[in-house]
Amino acid sequence: MRFKNNFDKFEKDFNRWEKERITRASIHVEGEARKKVSGTGTGRVYKRRTVTHRASKPGHPPATDTGQLRRSISREVRREGGGWAGFVGTPLKYGLWLERGTSQVKARPWLRPTFTEQQNEVLKILRRPM
Repeated sequence: MRFKNNFDKFEKDFNRWEKERITRASIHVEGEARKKVSGTGTGRVYKRRTVTHRASKPGHPPATDTGQLRRSISREVRREGGGWAGFVGTPLKYGLWLERGTSQVKARPWLRPTFTEQQNEVLKILRRPM
């Protein structure tokens, strides 16, 4: 009787499955973050040049104005600490300013609430059989 070790194949398959799950979860969170910054505001109305804008209230997700923040939201999946990690965010500085607020503008959080609200769905995606 002979035993064959298939550990290398198992490890390769496992890494592929892990990356696929992390990618699917990241795609989901990216989409939900874009939805969160796609709404109209419920705050004050003001005019900027020829465009009228309704801002969001402090503590609510930012209202869409130009759509630049929504278009800038992206995801990345990369190796980190021996496994795969998914990252969702924006390279725009004002995305962070909106999330945390500044000395002049109160916070309009959008990314952290998305992560919190989607935590259960992300866990389902990660646990789903392939």
